[in-house]
Order: sequence, then C-alpha cells, then structure tokens
Amino acid sequence: SLGPTSTGADASPLGGGIRTAQRLVLQKTRYYQEEADPTSRLVGTAKALRRVSIEQRIEEGLVLCGTPDMVIDQIKNLKKNLGHGRMNLTIKIGNTPHDKVLKTMHYLRDIVFPAVRAV
Repeated sequence: SLGPTSTGADASPLGGGIRTAQRLVLQKTRYYQEEADPTSRLVGTAKALRRVSIEQRIEEGLVLCGTPDMVIDQIKNLKKNLGHGRMNLTIKIGNTPHDKVLKTMHYLRDIVFPAVRAV
C-alpha cells in the first residue's frame, strides 16, 4: 500500500508530491554531473579561496607559513583549538623550486617537529 500509514504519515516514496519528486531529480542530476566532472566542485572553492588573503588563511589555520618559530606557534594553536593529533602537509605547491622544498623539509625535520612533538 502506498497510502498513509496507521500513524497518518505518508509511506509513499514521493510523499511530498510532485515538488518533492522534482527536487529529488534536481539533486540527483547535480550529484551525477559533479561526479562526472569532479573539478566543477573545485572551481567554486578555488574562486572563494582567491578572495581570502594568505594572512586570513594563516589566521584560520588553513596554511602554515612563516619562520620555523611562527610555524611552531601555528601548530601549537591548531592543537589547542582543534585538539588534533595528526596533520598532513603539502610542501611542494605549484612551481615551488626544488631547493626551497628541501630547505622547508630540513626546517621541519630539524626545528619544527622536535619542538611540537610533545604538544
């Protein structure tokens, strides 16, 4: 039976009527379009991020940036505010020169990680 249940609720999968059906079709259509082209979701995100300054990203904890001491403070703040225990780092971004990537990795290994290990 697709009619109302004993509680008076409509058990029909389209209990909300034709508008519910239309809304479901639109949601599924958007979902499958995004799955076919996953970069479509990223375009809006990239545009939104371009409007956010690097300073704002650092303040929000989205980017670790600065001297080793600054990064140590940023990691400590992330731990304090979010309670995280692990993080993933992407060091090679865009066309960052290889020597800069190595220098950053050395700073992390020699200065930053030892300072935050006990945090």
